[in-house]
Amino acid sequence: MTGQKTILHFITGLNYGGAEHMMYKTLEYLDHLKYRLLIGSMVGGTFEPELRKKYPVLVLNATNFLKLPFALWRLRRLIMRENVDIVHSYLFHANILARFAAIGTGAKVISSIRIKEIEKESHNVIDAWTSWLVDKYTCVSNSVREFVIRKEHISSDKIITIPNGLDFSKFEIKIDQDKKLKELCVTRPVIVSVANLRTTKDYPTLFNAMAIVLRSQKIHLLVVGKGECEAEYKRIAHELALDEFVHFLGYRSDALEIVSASDVCILSTFYEGQSNSLLEYMALKKSIIATDIEENCEVITDEVEGLLIAPRSPDKMAEAILRVLNDASLKTKLINNAYVKVRKNHDIIRVAQQTEKLYEELL
Repeated sequence: MTGQKTILHFITGLNYGGAEHMMYKTLEYLDHLKYRLLIGSMVGGTFEPELRKKYPVLVLNATNFLKLPFALWRLRRLIMRENVDIVHSYLFHANILARFAAIGTGAKVISSIRIKEIEKESHNVIDAWTSWLVDKYTCVSNSVREFVIRKEHISSDKIITIPNGLDFSKFEIKIDQDKKLKELCVTRPVIVSVANLRTTKDYPTLFNAMAIVLRSQKIHLLVVGKGECEAEYKRIAHELALDEFVHFLGYRSDALEIVSASDVCILSTFYEGQSNSLLEYMALKKSIIATDIEENCEVITDEVEGLLIAPRSPDKMAEAILRVLNDASLKTKLINNAYVKVRKNHDIIRVAQQTEKLYEELL
């Protein structure tokens, strides 16, 4: 269409994850008459077939350092061939590659930062060194934005916050919840945690809390997600004698149905950018227990929308689980408040509008 602007959304990989889903949801709600939308990725993944149904996708197959020069050349060629107006990148490696690929092409560059790079100082250094190649940064939360400003000394005028968003029509789930739990071979009460099995998600704290709760009340935990710590986490659960009560489900296409059928939802992470799972728990009207970290506090106020406990505190987590399970009025209050807040602040339509406003300013 004449007058359409071409936007390339470029990401590190295409496996299922928070960044990938947020990119996809944003694409769906951008104005497709105004923007021609392309997807690029350094490597492929399980999400790729679904994305290809709706958008042109280029996978660079940059699976190791030696392949980066060719990947950079291919990405640059794509930007020039398709007359890309804006390269909107997500996650550290894609952010850096996109910056260099866009040099001299006339394309504007947006880098999206989704987490505090606490464990990888080199990422902060490299990001700061190459920040002159970026026209605008977006951060998923104010705490991430403040971290980048403080750590990398980037001007606050160059960084805006665009939070994660939800399509609330997808959360009107009507299922036989007891039948769903029977399919999973568990009985109530049921806790769910939807988070990739990584170190930062701190499942051991949740497992130790489970062991404490089980001293007084039978309960099941459904772990939805996969990741590099899976074998270790299964070993820890086994050593705590939790094999009967902790169920590793892997990636599930029915994750929202599983959450809908649960009694309590938990996020035990050390740090986040902004948890999609946390927002989904709120949208599905579930009682929530999360760690008392800056990123979660932007979404949840303790004792208002959920219960916040200090990281690495299995005793406090166990206490919170029992409180929610045994106090119906508290549970109702938390659920209602959380739903009102997530509807107000995290509608995907609003997120898409903020993104389009940024595009228009750059163009």
